Amino acid sequence: MRSFTRSPRPARLLLGVLAGLVLAGPGSLAAQLGAGVRPAKLEPTTTSEAAKTAFWTAIDHFNNIEFAPGAVHMKRALELDPGFGLARVAYGLNAPGLTAAERDSTIARGVADAARGAPLEALVAMGMREFRGDRERGRTILKSAAAIAPGDPNIAFYVAQLSTNAGETAIAMRDVTARFPDFAPAYNLLAYNLWTIRDRAGALEAAANYMAKAPNHPNSHDTYAEILQFSGRFDEAIAHYKKAMEMDPTNTEGAVGMAEVYTLQGKAVEARTAIMGVMDRVTVPVTRVNYLRAIAATYLLENNVKQAIAQLGTSAEEAKKAGLPAPEAQAHLVMATTDATFGDGKSVAAHVTAGSTAGDEGFRHYVVAWSHAFARQPEVARRELEAIAQSSATPAVKATWTAHVNAILLINENKPAEAVTVLQQAAPGQPLTRALMAVALHKAGQIGAARSLRDEILSNRQINLANWNDVSARQMVKRIN
Repeated sequence: MRSFTRSPRPARLLLGVLAGLVLAGPGSLAAQLGAGVRPAKLEPTTTSEAAKTAFWTAIDHFNNIEFAPGAVHMKRALELDPGFGLARVAYGLNAPGLTAAERDSTIARGVADAARGAPLEALVAMGMREFRGDRERGRTILKSAAAIAPGDPNIAFYVAQLSTNAGETAIAMRDVTARFPDFAPAYNLLAYNLWTIRDRAGALEAAANYMAKAPNHPNSHDTYAEILQFSGRFDEAIAHYKKAMEMDPTNTEGAVGMAEVYTLQGKAVEARTAIMGVMDRVTVPVTRVNYLRAIAATYLLENNVKQAIAQLGTSAEEAKKAGLPAPEAQAHLVMATTDATFGDGKSVAAHVTAGSTAGDEGFRHYVVAWSHAFARQPEVARRELEAIAQSSATPAVKATWTAHVNAILLINENKPAEAVTVLQQAAPGQPLTRALMAVALHKAGQIGAARSLRDEILSNRQINLANWNDVSARQMVKRIN
């Protein structure tokens, strides 16, 4: 516990001063705050050494994407020192199972408490807060912190995470690994971002380095397994997923990774068995819902539409039992599109009605339009397109949704060439855009192009079984011969 108490007003004043200095530029802030002795690294303010130890243990877990054990240690730090601001910010950002409102209030209190400590600590807290807000502002703030403490790998790591795209992040993470070669977490994000920019060899090397530098962290084996999976080295990937789970029995994500590999190998039963084997260890309700959806995906990908929809129903029931109305409604909307696209369409109306409580009204209109377009009910689909246009979705999202629905309508009207043109207005990297493009090309007689796109979609080993767009796109192109 702290041995003193201060009113919140000085904290708000300090935050205002710091914000002004930050916006004036990182250099000016470093010059003014760093006129005296600069800290080599961040030293958070707490009167409890045990709390500080728990804090750094938790940060190590969080940096290595191990949120459940990290939350346990960070909660312990807060029990030892309830005024430990930076610990509260980190807990709010990373602890599993918190609602959005709980995260925001926890982080806000933590930032206010951190402002009573050293200026560097207050800056880091402010910057971390923006991981859930204005990320560019967060990057500016954390760059100022990095200028004050250039020898701190954690601050450098946070700055790099706030880069604007995969290419920039890869460059930034490579710089972190060059400056701090033993800081293992940077190799983790370096691996994924290198893979995203198609540096396959670099990604595999970074993942191997991560595992070599953090052999006792389950996530290092999980990351290496995933990059091996992406590379098509399935047996090695399975072995490392199993290793990660052996090291941390609470690591249920390893089972999902194995399920992805089994699915890519066409082993749906093994995939379902892997996920079901860890369901009794999954305590976060949203995670349980996602895992049940992943099981449904394995049924759809073996063309068992009836069982896929039934399993989605189970995920909706799980969400309802847990008091999660949005995931419950979303499960019903997914059932509607699945029945419309791959089934007989008889249950579409019932599922759309059951999904009417979903928070995103624009998405509901998209689902209804998509379903009725596939059901060859163009009048209803076009009416829903008008509702999409009036929704609060971003212009880019509206353009993609509208292009998808119009493409389906044009294909049904035997105008596939026009559908190809319309789809050029949709987000090109979205799985459903690519799948519909393959279908339209095939209908237009461009068989070679359609098959090439089909093979590209099906050979992509980055599969997310809980992402129904990804799963539906793969199943859709299987119809192309």
